[in-house]
Amino acid sequence: IKSALTYGKVTNKLYSAMQKSGVHNFVFEVLEEVTRDKLNERETYWIEFYKTKELGLNGTKGGA
Repeated sequence: IKSALTYGKVTNKLYSAMQKSGVHNFVFEVLEEVTRDKLNERETYWIEFYKTKELGLNGTKGGA
């Protein structure tokens, strides 16, 4: 949120959407708690599950 509000023009889809629509229109939720070694795997899973690369604000399929 701080980055979206701090920087003027941004190329990040999420930050751009926050600037355009207002931060108050976004909700952040914890989907799952995992150990550090599973972060990339689970990020990729949730991006694919919600199809946020195609339909949302993710620019990549996730993971490192």
